[in-house]
Amino acid sequence: MAAGGKVIVNAGALTADATKITTTLEVAGTTTLTGNVAAGGTMGVVGNFWIGNATEGSAKLNVVAESGNIQTDGTLTVDGASTLTGAVSAANAVLSSHATAGIGYGTGAGGAVTQATDRTTGVTLNKICGAITTSNASLAAGAEATFTVTNSAVAATDVVVVSLKDATPTSGALSIPFVTDVADGSFKITLTNLSADTADVGASVINFVVLKGVAS
Repeated sequence: MAAGGKVIVNAGALTADATKITTTLEVAGTTTLTGNVAAGGTMGVVGNFWIGNATEGSAKLNVVAESGNIQTDGTLTVDGASTLTGAVSAANAVLSSHATAGIGYGTGAGGAVTQATDRTTGVTLNKICGAITTSNASLAAGAEATFTVTNSAVAATDVVVVSLKDATPTSGALSIPFVTDVADGSFKITLTNLSADTADVGASVINFVVLKGVAS
């Protein structure tokens, strides 16, 4: 069936093996589509739009075109888990209200590396987050040691956050890490032994995460 004007269905069914409507199709009641729906232009839905069987939780939305976009002027609510394989850009805030999940990185984003030789030896870990195990070479009381982390995920405008995962309880001293430099492709961590009279002779584990930032 081909229609050059508006087709309005107020009640009943519109059935056709091959239906092409070149302008506007307006449906005032409930419509069930069991096959494929292809829209070359805009598809507007004023009420609820279900894909699949909503009562059985099998609803699915596929965007197959390489340049396909999903755009909403209101709220987009996803009740289940969502996996996004492409980039996500938001012109407004991205917020999580979950009490324990929060916003962060998933499995595969992180990595681990161990420092060799001494506490000034550089390490390489090209990950957005991870764990660095330091050397257990002696760090004198009150002394500092700085090492470079080579990381291709880091830009000069990023913020690198570090925290001490494992202290060195057997050494009797505590060395605190903090970031002292961020550059394209690397950052530096300085360890400070807070003890006034005891050398730090134990390895520590430092967690880090890179928060992407810009200056414009």
